[in-house]
Amino acid sequence: MFLNRFALTALLLTGISTFSFAEELSPEVQQKIKSVEESLKWQQGKVTLRNGLAQMDVPNSFRYLNHENAEKVLKLWGNEDVGDTLGMLFPAQKSPFADDGWGVVITYDDQGHVKDDDAREIDYNKLLSDMQGAIAEENKERKDEKTQQIELIGWATPPKIRSGITQNVLGKGTAI
Repeated sequence: MFLNRFALTALLLTGISTFSFAEELSPEVQQKIKSVEESLKWQQGKVTLRNGLAQMDVPNSFRYLNHENAEKVLKLWGNEDVGDTLGMLFPAQKSPFADDGWGVVITYDDQGHVKDDDAREIDYNKLLSDMQGAIAEENKERKDEKTQQIELIGWATPPKIRSGITQNVLGKGTAI
């Protein structure tokens, strides 16, 4: 994946969602799912996210849905507030509506530009610890709501500064 905006702070894959119906579906619901599934506009290869915010290469083993199409899937999965996603990635050989269907929600968090000098002064271990603490607090609510908890394991890739192109790269490793 490559980012083509100079001030892009973070492009985050923020969660893996799964789908499952606990009971038999009525013919009307089955028809709605079929209709939505047939209307989805899948993309592979080079995909541009939200008016050039970023681009990513989607391999043949996955397929991408833009925000509008991802919203259809998320709503049928029972999510009323789907948020401001950039889209979703799904395994290419699996329907999002299969019993074992799943997808990755892609979001962007624009927290502002960080100057190279400021980025060099950030204590990334403390930042990670603060984020882990925030997630632990959010997990209390998730537990009360009987939803899946998230664990921030650590940096998926060590934070680094790419001087000259004004880009700071942070990758979080999460477990659900």
